[in-house]
Amino acid sequence: MVLARRALYVVTLLLAETVLLIAPARAEDCFRIATPAGAGGTGEMSQITIQVFKEAGLCVEMLRLPPKRIAGVVAAREADGWVQAVTADDKPPGVILLANDLGRLEGTLYWPAGSMEPAGSDSAIGAVLGQAWAQLEVQRRKAKLYEVRDNKQLLSMASTQRLRGFLIPAITYQHFLVDFPELRSYNRRLVADLRIRIALRPGLESIVPRLETAAKQTVEEGFPQQVWQRYLQEKPGTMQWDNRP
Repeated sequence: MVLARRALYVVTLLLAETVLLIAPARAEDCFRIATPAGAGGTGEMSQITIQVFKEAGLCVEMLRLPPKRIAGVVAAREADGWVQAVTADDKPPGVILLANDLGRLEGTLYWPAGSMEPAGSDSAIGAVLGQAWAQLEVQRRKAKLYEVRDNKQLLSMASTQRLRGFLIPAITYQHFLVDFPELRSYNRRLVADLRIRIALRPGLESIVPRLETAAKQTVEEGFPQQVWQRYLQEKPGTMQWDNRP
C-alpha cells in the first residue's frame, strides 16, 4: 500500500513537472503579424500595431515580408495576420478585417512640373512592389506599371527622370523630400484614401473584440499621430501630420 502511494506520488510529481515545462510555451500565445517590406512607414505601422496588442493584453511579434508573400504566409498559418494601408473598398478574401482604422494615408500620384499628367501606354508610372492601390491606379490610367523594391529606389528613379510619374503615400513623399529636393516642385493628385487596417486569419475570432476595443482606445489616445509625427521629424523640413476624418 505504501509502495503504491509512493508510486502515485512519483507519477503525479512527474506530470506536474511536465506541465511546468510546457506551460511557458503555452501560457501566452504570441501572435505573428506581417507588414510589407519596402513600403514607407512600415516601422511606424508596426509600432501602432504593437500598441494595439499591448492595450488588448496580447503578445505580438511583427514580421516584415515582401508584399506578395504576405497573403500566402497568412493562408498557410505561418503568420496570424497582417497590418497594411488599404483602400476602403479592398476586402481581401480569407481574412478577418478589423473594423477600426489605425490612421489614414493619402495615396498620391506625383509627376514633373510642366509635364502632362501621366496616362496611356507610353507613360511609365512607378510604385513600390505589391502596392494594390497603386497597381489599380496605373490600370485605370492605362499606363505602364514599373515596380521597384522600395521607396528610396522609386524616388531616385523619379529624380533622374526615368519615370513619367510615381505613386506613393503623401506622408512618405514628405519624409524623403530632404534627400530628393528636386522633387519638391512636382505636381500631385490624391488618388486613393488608404486606411491602416489589421487583418487576422480565420480561427482567431475570439480575440477580435479585444483588438477592436484596443484599436479604438489607441486611436482616441492619439498614439498613431505621435508615431507619424516622429516619422516626419526624423528629417527636417517636412510637413505635419494631417489628422483629417
